[in-house]
Amino acid sequence: TETVLTLTAKMNLESEIGLEVEAVGTELDTSIGARISKADSRSFKVTIEEMERIESAKESDDPEVIGPGRGDVFIGEGWKIKYWIKKIAGGKYVLEYQPVDATIDISKEYGIYQYDMKAYDIKKLPEPLRSKLLALDLAYGNERPPDDKAKLKEPKKIHGDITDEYAETITISGSRSIEFEIEVKEKLATKLGLKILGEGAAGKVRVAASLEVGHAAEQSYGESVTVGYHLEDDEQDDYITMYIYEDLAYGTYLFIVDEHSRTSLPHEFNTIPRDNIKPEIYDVYPEEGSTINSTSITIYARYRDPPCNDGSKGTGIDRDSVELMLDGIPVPYEAEIDHVSYDAEHLSFGKHEVYLTVSDREGNVAEKTWAFEIVDEAPPNITNVMISPHGEIKIGDDVIITAVIEDEGSGLDYAKIVYRMNSEEREEEMICIGKSCSVTIENVQGDIYYKIYAYDKAGNEGKYPTDEEWAKIPVNKPVAEIEVTPENIKVTVKAGESIEKIITVREVSNEAGTGQCTVEKANNIEWITVTPDTFSLNPGEEITLTLKISPPKDIVSGEYTEYLLITCENIRGQKSVEITVEVSAKYKLTVRTSGLKDNMTKVWINDKFYGFVNDTQPLEVSLNSGEYIVKVEQYVYDDARMTRYNCTKPENTINLNSDKEITFRYESEYKLIVKAQPENGGKVEVNPNKVWFRENEEVTLKATPNEGFEFKEWRIYPYGLKCNDSKCFFTRKENPTKINMDRPKTVVAIFNPIEDWNPWNDSDSDGGEKITTAELQEAIHCWLNDEPAPKTGAEITTERLQEVIHLWLQG
Repeated sequence: TETVLTLTAKMNLESEIGLEVEAVGTELDTSIGARISKADSRSFKVTIEEMERIESAKESDDPEVIGPGRGDVFIGEGWKIKYWIKKIAGGKYVLEYQPVDATIDISKEYGIYQYDMKAYDIKKLPEPLRSKLLALDLAYGNERPPDDKAKLKEPKKIHGDITDEYAETITISGSRSIEFEIEVKEKLATKLGLKILGEGAAGKVRVAASLEVGHAAEQSYGESVTVGYHLEDDEQDDYITMYIYEDLAYGTYLFIVDEHSRTSLPHEFNTIPRDNIKPEIYDVYPEEGSTINSTSITIYARYRDPPCNDGSKGTGIDRDSVELMLDGIPVPYEAEIDHVSYDAEHLSFGKHEVYLTVSDREGNVAEKTWAFEIVDEAPPNITNVMISPHGEIKIGDDVIITAVIEDEGSGLDYAKIVYRMNSEEREEEMICIGKSCSVTIENVQGDIYYKIYAYDKAGNEGKYPTDEEWAKIPVNKPVAEIEVTPENIKVTVKAGESIEKIITVREVSNEAGTGQCTVEKANNIEWITVTPDTFSLNPGEEITLTLKISPPKDIVSGEYTEYLLITCENIRGQKSVEITVEVSAKYKLTVRTSGLKDNMTKVWINDKFYGFVNDTQPLEVSLNSGEYIVKVEQYVYDDARMTRYNCTKPENTINLNSDKEITFRYESEYKLIVKAQPENGGKVEVNPNKVWFRENEEVTLKATPNEGFEFKEWRIYPYGLKCNDSKCFFTRKENPTKINMDRPKTVVAIFNPIEDWNPWNDSDSDGGEKITTAELQEAIHCWLNDEPAPKTGAEITTERLQEVIHLWLQG
């Protein structure tokens, strides 16, 4: 059983509480002792002195949490209790305690701080942790100095100079010189930073000293300094021991000795600024306002202590100050130096609130509250489905279907079963007791196909079976027999036409009624139908079915097979009719040309040659429906006309699902033949440089004579060279020249050799080198008849004739 212990926190309890004892008794006995860990639930009392501090803390302006501050109470050596004050409704305050599982051992002799089985050198710990640890030991592990505030007087400063700050005996001088001794135990003067501020009023205040405690001090905290002093009217030397408290972690403090009290207490002035920035809490999980679909999660948050206002490092997180609450209840969390976590299990569905508070070592408190929601998205689980009676089920039996339905979320709301029997669908709610749900189907009359549906209170649906199939309960039926005629049907039909066949179904067993029959198609060919597709069949009865086969007009030719499956109640197995349909779907394809005139081109369909076609003679082909590639010749040549016909798209694909036509369009191209006469007389350039030209395409010709020749003219022959008569061609003198390809053409560039002016060069002529009258007459004759000179064969042009006449006249 669990026992609550009430412990009273007092000074010097080391002898009253045993350490590291794993036992809890009904009484606090030193022979048993007790170990306080954060896993235990305990309540504690505090001393009157601590209660006075708590009562005064209630008047604090902190709206939520007050403390912990000096609320750390040590029970013996090594066990600490953390308390805090929380404001609740109605303006009241609640004092709460939390045991902290930690081990603290402060040794004055060696200066070692132990925590969680790890040792640290106090000299290497950062401030203010080092100061606080030593001060805590002094405050709660040693005797305190007398506390007599009523006798304190206002301090009066003594002015003077320090002559030797490192000496055990320090002399100061000023307006009133006073000699006195300061005796420091263990020579800690330089470590404590002990300085003399000055002298006080004569006869009253004899010694005033200041102890400066700050970052410059090293191993001073928790130790004592003894100051000796001497009064003028008293022969006795007195000594006062001054202690360093946790409150002296920072700042400068004045110690006063007067003739009445002869006591010493610190009064603070010129305080060094403390760490007053609270820690930061961030990266919380689950995030604020999030939804979680699991009842077991890890609650997590990170925290850190930011730098002080002056940029110096903060005092650090006090891990013992961490408190995590879920829905207002403290939870057994795991706190680290930078984060806290708690593994929550079996949370209820709905909204939950997390509260986290953490302090730094200076006592600055940070709080954060956030909420999340646990939602139910898991459907009920349906298992252990059982059918009763076991074994064979007969017509007329009552069938009980039982299932175990569990829902770990919002809980089961209701369950139902949907089942089919003899093509009729029904639905019934299941009766559930605990996790077991059942339903009874009375007087079954055929096979049962069923699904179980279960719904939780969150609306999630579970089903069995989980896939789209239906579970089946086979029911044993009386044996009956039917006969189907014919069992095989084979027909040939044209696309777009329709034929009908008769199928006879007859009951031949004379057993108890066979009941309802259905006809289903195995391959589900839409254009094959049967009527009726459902019918009743009684013993000895015969039913006639009409089979209609109507392939559509755009169907692809080929063989199609369908199976009619005839199923009747109370008959084991099925009867089938195999239907084979040969579909003939032929269509006319007409191939035409445009622009080919009376020239013929070859036609290929799917790479098979089918014949010739031109503008006046189309090609007609009968083909099965389907896709075809139709091709013609790209170029068709008419050599006699020096013409070819170019088809810009000689290949086309056509889907033949009806009678269709396709036309291939040709464009005329004319041939250009270019020659030089004589062949060695020069060369001719053609631009563009090709042989075949589109109708009315423009061509540029340029003649370049070879050495010893000169260009005379162009002779342009429509079509080919047929004669040398000028009626067969027309001439053109300009070079280069342009021609229009309005028809096929042959162009001859005429070149003449460069010769003597005498076109005859006749050594027998009467005039020798002179032009005779007979030569002139002969030249005129050649010019008129376009004949060459009889001797040289030179052409008599008009220019040359004019020159001959001129020379004849000049002799």
